[in-house]
Amino acid sequence: MQRIAITILHGLVFTVSESYATNRPSCRDQLLREESGTRQLNHGVIPVHCQNEGEILSPTHCQIIELRFVAGKLLLPVAFLVLSLVWQSAQAQPFAYVVNEIDNTISVIDIATNSVTATINVGLDPHDVAITPDGAFAYVPNQADNTVSVIETAGNTVTTTVDVGSGPRGVAITPDGALAYVANRFDNTVSAVEIAGNMVTATVNVGAYPRAVAITPDGAFAYIANYDDDTVSVIETSSNTVATTVDVGDEPCCLAITPDGAFAYVPNRSGNTVSVIELAGNTVTATVNVGDEPYGVAITPDGAFAYVTNRGDDTVSVIETAGNTVTTTINVGDNPRGVAITPDGVLAYVVNHDDDTVSIVETAGNTVTMTVNVGDGPERLTISPSTNTSTEPVGGEVPGITLQRAYPNPFSLGTHIEFIIPNKGYVTLTVFNTLGRKVAALVSEDRNAGTHRMYWSVAGLPSGIYYFRLTIDGYSETKAGLLIR
Repeated sequence: MQRIAITILHGLVFTVSESYATNRPSCRDQLLREESGTRQLNHGVIPVHCQNEGEILSPTHCQIIELRFVAGKLLLPVAFLVLSLVWQSAQAQPFAYVVNEIDNTISVIDIATNSVTATINVGLDPHDVAITPDGAFAYVPNQADNTVSVIETAGNTVTTTVDVGSGPRGVAITPDGALAYVANRFDNTVSAVEIAGNMVTATVNVGAYPRAVAITPDGAFAYIANYDDDTVSVIETSSNTVATTVDVGDEPCCLAITPDGAFAYVPNRSGNTVSVIELAGNTVTATVNVGDEPYGVAITPDGAFAYVTNRGDDTVSVIETAGNTVTTTINVGDNPRGVAITPDGVLAYVVNHDDDTVSIVETAGNTVTMTVNVGDGPERLTISPSTNTSTEPVGGEVPGITLQRAYPNPFSLGTHIEFIIPNKGYVTLTVFNTLGRKVAALVSEDRNAGTHRMYWSVAGLPSGIYYFRLTIDGYSETKAGLLIR
């Protein structure tokens, strides 16, 4: 393989034991030029050609095998900054699908860049969206024309339209991807749509003015928030019959179920409360006071926190589920409605109906880090699932040990690094700069088997590339991140 010298930031030069591939025009911030037989990169991370795959990959899909600084024409090894060559398979990154009720569109936000990459025309007055577990299709109920638009996410096009009940408002999909349950506001029913054929196979009578649907992780029950009679209907999905009805607060307008299936959190708009239903007995075990006119709710993947939008005072209340207490309040945009959390739990996305924006909240610090402009009147949103990144270190794979990519990446304030270990062991997670100097030690202790996530605050550090090195039981894996000030 040919050795090529590449300049990255601050005039630092290193060699890469990998064949060179020319840069793609789309990477505007990466300008390559030829000079004295040396390839130089003015800024950014070069895409490299992975010979075993025969295609050019984006910077987020590649890692560097070996670093050696160049002084003049001499190659001088520095420190022992030798990185494991890691192949990160191309994967479906999460996207946020935002329902804009006024202009009848869906805005698609690429989570990696937080930019709108597509706008999809759907039916009249869309109010909610749910995505199949495989991420292939999005279902959008259109309240004004009594239909559900089915979007194929690969091309972001509407492939079919399903007729349902009167005034469809909320939707949720079973974990096996077999059925979509649609709450029909005006005829007090729920339509069960068979996804394979996109046809209604059952209609269930529920409470007055059903607005939202949530399904238990095992798919056994669908919970329906009935806005006008202050109840939640519990549908047994095997028979599509209402098994019980739970009294909650005043005007329940949304609900979310914890990942373990133990509790449902129900915002009550006029009561300024959230009812917590214990699903084992379908009884309200706690009532939490939140902000003015709570409207949307989402729960972190670890089940530790519930994020509740308050449309009357432009805030988000963060409830710690262990004690059902509000631990913080976040100021967001004008009239926040829907909220969704990324699969890794790092970010919460909040749609602001009256200023046509999405506030992006970093959950580690509960601060708004960015605002994205979307369509007219964003009402709800969901985030597509992401596939796991498969990694193959040189020298053989160690089953169960994975260092995930930093997220977000690039970053400006800080980033999260997640790793998975199959057994208890002594773990180090260290951050190096491009000089091979250690700038942070995030972990240096025994850790139990499982998934661990660390947050690295970059206060006081300059822009540049940093390397996260995980070591456990003689195995080492490294990933790169880009800090941009």
